[in-house]
Amino acid sequence: MASTGQFNVVCSGKLTVELHRSGILGMFRRAVPADCLHFSMSGIQVETPAELRVGQPVVMDLVVNDLRVEELTGIVRSASASDDKHYYDIDFRMDSRTRANTMHCLRHIDTHVRQQLNPTG
Repeated sequence: MASTGQFNVVCSGKLTVELHRSGILGMFRRAVPADCLHFSMSGIQVETPAELRVGQPVVMDLVVNDLRVEELTGIVRSASASDDKHYYDIDFRMDSRTRANTMHCLRHIDTHVRQQLNPTG
């Protein structure tokens, strides 16, 4: 059965996430690594040392095995912190021109993440 993206899956550390924030004149700042905590077709939950705010746009690169989605835009939906750790729920945003291709790549990433969590099935 194909994934509908309605259910989050817990990441096992195999999904690499890099966050980019806009800097001066719209140029991206250096990428900030983030640990994926949950992944779905509609968004991602990450832990990162970066300080973001709710409503802030971000650009992400997602990599698992040989699959890569670059410059995936998102909006920070919620934020929380504990000690020096910051947790964010980020909703993916796709324009109509690239939506089909991006969704195709996200489905493959979702499949790989699920397979890593359940290698026998």
